[in-house]
Amino acid sequence: MPQLVNYDIDHLLVFGYPQSFTNVQVDITPPEGRWRLDNGPWQEGGAVLYNVPLGGHTISFSEVDGWNKPEDIDDLTISSYCGAIALSGEYEAICYGELTVNIKPTEAVTDGAKWSVDNGEPWHDSGETIELIPGEYTVTFKTLNCWEKSESKPVTVVCDEEVIVNEVMELMEPGSLKVTIIPQEAVDTGAQWSIDDGMTAEKHLIYLAVTIPLRSKIFQIGLNRLIFL
Repeated sequence: MPQLVNYDIDHLLVFGYPQSFTNVQVDITPPEGRWRLDNGPWQEGGAVLYNVPLGGHTISFSEVDGWNKPEDIDDLTISSYCGAIALSGEYEAICYGELTVNIKPTEAVTDGAKWSVDNGEPWHDSGETIELIPGEYTVTFKTLNCWEKSESKPVTVVCDEEVIVNEVMELMEPGSLKVTIIPQEAVDTGAQWSIDDGMTAEKHLIYLAVTIPLRSKIFQIGLNRLIFL
């Protein structure tokens, strides 16, 4: 009488009979590519075909505009069950497009304004041009203190053409700062305060109203430093 035996990585016996099927998975780059087994229906990258019979098979790859497709696999031979057959197909871009992003005003660039593609790294400087494979992308902008956050912008990159994105960042509305020095006797004798070693408050965006004792020599608010004289 047949007996159930333990699983073996090279062969699987179920009730004493060899397993004659396996699974096939093919990963593809880019995601627009498709693959199929033995002229069957097209599959997305990463899809798994179950219960593939042992023996000889063919893996075919679809055509994708702007890409050279991988060579078809004409001699795939599955001779034993091994859990799953994992394959990959990597397309090569036929051409590239260019993306340039300009950020204004100059003050925002000086403060560190940068951009990236699809929230990725690295961050790029204003005016920098990069090459990209044709496709749909999203341009995102770095968040800066004192500047309004810029909205992400979708772009379409095509072969042998340059896409230019112009972004104008806006400064936040300025706030106000109130500093009270105590005791009054100190004020009467000339106690004063300044921002960032004497720079005018109009150049800074401060959103807190605070009362600071005279004994506090330096008080930190955001990026600004108060100096008591």
